[in-house]
Amino acid sequence: TSDLQVTNILALGGINYYCNTLPATAEYAYRNSTDTLVYLPGTRIEVENIKSKFPSTTTLLTGCDATKESLLKILNQQTFSAVHISTHGVVYNKSEIKDAEYLYLKSGNAAFIALSNVDQGYLSAYEITNHHLENVNLVYLSACSSGIGPNMAGNGLFSIGDSFYAAGAKNVLYTLWDIPDDFATKYADMFYGELQAGQTILKAFEKSQKYFSAKYPPAFWAAFRLIE
Repeated sequence: TSDLQVTNILALGGINYYCNTLPATAEYAYRNSTDTLVYLPGTRIEVENIKSKFPSTTTLLTGCDATKESLLKILNQQTFSAVHISTHGVVYNKSEIKDAEYLYLKSGNAAFIALSNVDQGYLSAYEITNHHLENVNLVYLSACSSGIGPNMAGNGLFSIGDSFYAAGAKNVLYTLWDIPDDFATKYADMFYGELQAGQTILKAFEKSQKYFSAKYPPAFWAAFRLIE
């Protein structure tokens, strides 16, 4: 899959997690989970930057439109070569899950991502594996710890990133720990700039890693991983 490129893109970002209230915004936010999901301003910039690079082939879901229902419906009805999701990543240990939550998460799957109207439920790794994404060349999960998940018997750690790969996506770019909102935006802008220039997915990732490794400590850029 090293020669794969990106043409049409579905990008989610600038998500309002509580659509019946004004979004709370943190001045310096991480894309991880807290009791209250703060609005991440960098995610809106991130997807708009993608749209500016691929204006005629990028579909945006932002604000209150970026719901789990909308995402799954579009994935079922349309084909995209890339799916980019900028949001909060959420990983629970089983000891942290209450009984009702455990049942909702389908047999203890405790890795998921937050989309709009979170009171209607997060998007879990289990739900993703029920979809067919064989035509997707890249899933880019611009969220904290999207490559980390609970230890599943017989499978080891099973993350949100792993679930997209299991559903058929040919490449998945995810993170192994918490990343600052502003850095995640810079990284995505560099990566998609390389894709715009005609680089393959693998080469765009390699060039992004090389660029940021020369300017930032590993705590920033080394969180990103590409599985293919």
